[in-house]
Amino acid sequence: MIIALVVGILVCGLVSIFLLTSKKPLKNIEVPATANPTMMKENPTPTPTPIPGDTIMMVSHGFNPPVLQVKKGSHANFINFIGNDINVVFDTAPTGVNLTSLKVGTLKENDTSDPIDFFIPGTYSYHNQLNPSQKGVIVVK
Repeated sequence: MIIALVVGILVCGLVSIFLLTSKKPLKNIEVPATANPTMMKENPTPTPTPIPGDTIMMVSHGFNPPVLQVKKGSHANFINFIGNDINVVFDTAPTGVNLTSLKVGTLKENDTSDPIDFFIPGTYSYHNQLNPSQKGVIVVK
């Protein structure tokens, strides 16, 4: 029993020494030049990183950005970065746009909506139906 314990400790020690002295990296990890130093602290409050494209994020203080400008023919999607569900509902849209076609629905934490296409220029307003004080606007040019 003692011999097995000693052998186990020696094996763990040798593996640790090998890993610490190995010059070959275990993973290729690139840290972007724009890395947020607060993300490297213990138990930080993460700052969400937007995905490429026109994205509206739900963060602790509301929709970010609160006003999004997009070009005619482009699309946008929503991402929920808070611990609660959100339900995005459009309130107004330019003449000729059917509000029911702008369906986002309920997003759980870290969910991303399907893209919504914007073909008619104008102002589109929306809110979180589960917290109506959280509002935003999309301006299509």
